[in-house]
Amino acid sequence: MKNLLKNISKAFALFTILCAFCSAEVFAKGKKPSKDIVILYTNDVHCAVENNMGYAGLSAYKNECLKETPFVTLVDAGDAIQGEVIGAIDKGESIVKLMNAVGYDFAVYGNHEFDYGMDQLTELVKKSNAQYLCCNLKYEGNKKTFIEKTLPYKIVKYGNVKVAFIGVSTPYSIKTSTPTFFKEGDKYVYDFGTEKDGDEFIKRVQNAIDQAKKEGADYIIAISHLGPFEEPGFEKYSSVSLIKNTVGLNAVIDAHSHTVFECEKVLDKNGNAVPVTQTGTKFQNIGKLVINTKGELSTKLIYSYDEKDEKVVNLIADIKSQNEKLLGRVIATSDAKLDINNDNQIRQVRNRGCAIGNLVADSFAYAGKTQIAFTNAGGIRKALPEGDVTYGDALSIMPFGNMLCTAEVSGQTILDALEFAYRKVEKETIDETGKKAVGEDGCFLQVAGLKFDVDPGIQSSVKLDEAGMFASVEGKRRVKNVKILCGDLWTDIDPDAVYAVTSIDYILKSQGDGYTMFKNAKVTCDSFMFAYESIANYITLELKGKVRDRYINNFENRINVK
Repeated sequence: MKNLLKNISKAFALFTILCAFCSAEVFAKGKKPSKDIVILYTNDVHCAVENNMGYAGLSAYKNECLKETPFVTLVDAGDAIQGEVIGAIDKGESIVKLMNAVGYDFAVYGNHEFDYGMDQLTELVKKSNAQYLCCNLKYEGNKKTFIEKTLPYKIVKYGNVKVAFIGVSTPYSIKTSTPTFFKEGDKYVYDFGTEKDGDEFIKRVQNAIDQAKKEGADYIIAISHLGPFEEPGFEKYSSVSLIKNTVGLNAVIDAHSHTVFECEKVLDKNGNAVPVTQTGTKFQNIGKLVINTKGELSTKLIYSYDEKDEKVVNLIADIKSQNEKLLGRVIATSDAKLDINNDNQIRQVRNRGCAIGNLVADSFAYAGKTQIAFTNAGGIRKALPEGDVTYGDALSIMPFGNMLCTAEVSGQTILDALEFAYRKVEKETIDETGKKAVGEDGCFLQVAGLKFDVDPGIQSSVKLDEAGMFASVEGKRRVKNVKILCGDLWTDIDPDAVYAVTSIDYILKSQGDGYTMFKNAKVTCDSFMFAYESIANYITLELKGKVRDRYINNFENRINVK
């Protein structure tokens, strides 16, 4: 793990120290309950309710911990309600039911908690038994929202020991969820503390730490949806930088980057070593933080647990049964599987053109009756299966409920979008270990009706605003030789010409993933079809189920990385 973090972040490599403690797993029958404080944690579950331990295993494990000590708390570090069909079909309500059944005490807003809109999030927070925490989010609007039920921190008393739990959410939420959800009218009314290059963000967290200390907290645990990555211009919005720029944290339970590290330590502003931990994603592990009676703090990750809580098992079965009839309906057939991964099972949809990306973009063009179409690769989540394609399969490919729109945009706008989309692309697709993709970005565009070269040898000259949204291009461009399909001919793009394009409302209307260049796009057909419907219709009506010949045997390399 240490070598991995060296590759991700120079700062992490400078300040990480191997964790010195590992807690022992002992469940001795008849033993007198201890007074150890046990904090169980999950992050980035993304609706994978039955993966590995799943919620039923987690619930059983929590119950077993309660046999050892009465001081057990369960927290989630965000991105629980979105990611698979079970979340999308009722906009997170089934996931909240499951989390209530398991018995979560605290939860933090990940960027994907906002994906169903603020009204729905407000309803979910009302229905949740967990206390939602966020110390860096402010609201300046006039509505009754989830903010009213959100606390910056909460202190729990375990015997004579007080532990404060502080919630921290990534400022990237505005960019990576749907930006317009954070607006009322034309004004952003939600603010994560992005002013002054991160100083305000750090100030808000430090204020929460200081206030918790004043209220007598003996330990302060940050539950952060940040990740350890440090991006130029946004260095203070990572868990590593959070620790380095604050004083008073005793541990950080992290999320957002989907990385696995049991216990790394980072030096805070005063030189104190603070452990940070993350479980990965989709129940790769659960985490266990222990504060023992000697005041020693340790963390560990737990991969599996054989026992299951039957109450939770039955609840999952009930939810799946209710959804099965709809999800199992066959809506198309395919003669080939189109994967989001390459042959080595390494994700390629976010750093290279690929067959499923071409098909999704082509389906948009087909639905919108335009020759140009595109979509953000972060929205393409699953492979197209070979054989019967069900409603559930199509919804799993693009589970966010986005609607298609057509718009008229200038050639220059398209050029700016391409430059923004491929600013992180690297010459290689995987790292030196051969096991991890590099140059990935959820805003990477999969395209139709366009082909071009990308030169990763040219440093990106894209400038971003304080929220990480596109601001301008101020230098040499790495996207070259852009061609537009006009009828059956490929012609050079004209920056001054106006082109009809099809994409999702997330990009064209809401500036999702930072695509602010489309802010003034003239929408000519608004929200006319769900993205997953366009995929099913295209496979059935246009391709007649014959996918292999067009997308595998005759793959068209539209995005040529030199």
